[in-house]
Amino acid sequence: MATDIIRRPARRSPWRNPAIRGIVFQVLFVAAILALGAFLVHNTVVNLRRQNIASGFGFLDREAAFGIGESLIPYSPADTYARAFLVGLLNTLYVAGLGIVLATVLGTSVIDKDVVQALAGFAEPQPAWLHVLHAAALSRLDHRTHYRSAPDSGSWRGAREFGHRGRANDGSCPRAALTD
Repeated sequence: MATDIIRRPARRSPWRNPAIRGIVFQVLFVAAILALGAFLVHNTVVNLRRQNIASGFGFLDREAAFGIGESLIPYSPADTYARAFLVGLLNTLYVAGLGIVLATVLGTSVIDKDVVQALAGFAEPQPAWLHVLHAAALSRLDHRTHYRSAPDSGSWRGAREFGHRGRANDGSCPRAALTD
């Protein structure tokens, strides 16, 4: 009688499992980010102490000693930095609100192309040759991108003979005529 040895399959290394490998790499990445953050905080605190620089928000209670030209709420140079910050924040929100309202009104009410061009600073009509160059460049770029999709496009001649976008060049495609 022969002795049969039952062998268990060899265990695979955990590194060969993509799920385990992904978790390990994510933990290492997070640890590296935390270590970098701890280093930066420690370095900042050490350098601020060495130079006797106080950090924090204690300065907000001090007198600002500068004026702000436009403000929605009363402000004077004798007010605190916190008040100056509030005035600046309100001014920013006010200007942003006006910009949103004006952009909405212009975008929804102005339909005339000439008015839009005048507002944008392009009121003077562009020369015809600029339009021709623009159309030729777009047509040439479009034609070149379709060389690869045309049958028998192994050579430039084969693609040219076949025409634009895989259709025969029988004159039915005006853009193909421009690029040939």
